[in-house]
Amino acid sequence: MNTIQNERLSVAFRYDPQTLFSERFEAAGVVARVCLDGKYSFCEPEQRIAGRVTCNGVGLCGEYVWDELANEAKPGEVFPKLGVGLLTQRSEGGPYNMWRHYEVQPFPLSARFEKDRAVFVQEPILCLGVAARITKTVAVEGADLYTETTLENVGTRPLRLREYQHNFVSLNGMPVGPGYRLRLPMDGTIGEITDAAYDVRDFHIRRSGYMKAEGDSIVWLKTMDGHGFHKVTLQKDLHPERGAYWELTHDSLPLSVREGLSFCPQELVLWGVEHCVCTEAYIPLEVQPGQAFTWKRQWQFRAGQP
Repeated sequence: MNTIQNERLSVAFRYDPQTLFSERFEAAGVVARVCLDGKYSFCEPEQRIAGRVTCNGVGLCGEYVWDELANEAKPGEVFPKLGVGLLTQRSEGGPYNMWRHYEVQPFPLSARFEKDRAVFVQEPILCLGVAARITKTVAVEGADLYTETTLENVGTRPLRLREYQHNFVSLNGMPVGPGYRLRLPMDGTIGEITDAAYDVRDFHIRRSGYMKAEGDSIVWLKTMDGHGFHKVTLQKDLHPERGAYWELTHDSLPLSVREGLSFCPQELVLWGVEHCVCTEAYIPLEVQPGQAFTWKRQWQFRAGQP
């Protein structure tokens, strides 16, 4: 597995340009493992239990969301899924659906690995007037991990989409349950987490008593065995002036991970199951033909009191 590292962090990537990573998540810069000080880990696979539906997500991986673009392709025709490739529209048509299987022609992907950074370049294939060259740099500095992504519009129509990082994380593999705390000072609807748990066998069966709000944090009251959670906060209920970040800690572990945001998310989505807590901050992207847009993300990994 390809890695970058310094004296504090070791970061391993899932990178194989010959094999499709996911029909949903972007192939560039997939961080499959982060190790701090040679002994603390933070990244998880999307699912650990065989037989569960999965999009094959892992660690710090992102998605470009432009689901309605698929409506422009007739059954059997192709449409672009940025970060992935050209997908063949299914017989029933409709917008892109992450739980359906599509035939995929992956976008060409290359990477250059150096000691403390890696640069990924995904080349476009013009389709429906859409073409984007994506350059993503992942670097480590001390106990921090940075990404810088440039979306270059080389097509003939504006790009109007969203990007987020799914963040499949835990603290050194500790199962999700009592002791975990997710601090979200910007979330104005944090109290709604009380009703966000569900039975993994049926998303519509909601459960209470698994989580609650405590100040600006979410705390777990029970282990999540057989259960997941899901909550969406729209931009109108987000208050970045209170703190544009999320931070995961545990009462009995001297570990933390924090993602600092340089933008107000268009949407904040929480998801998780027994082994991972996922905080997804969406950034809106609108790039005109011939132009480019660059944004950055930062994660801080800490051992000791956060």
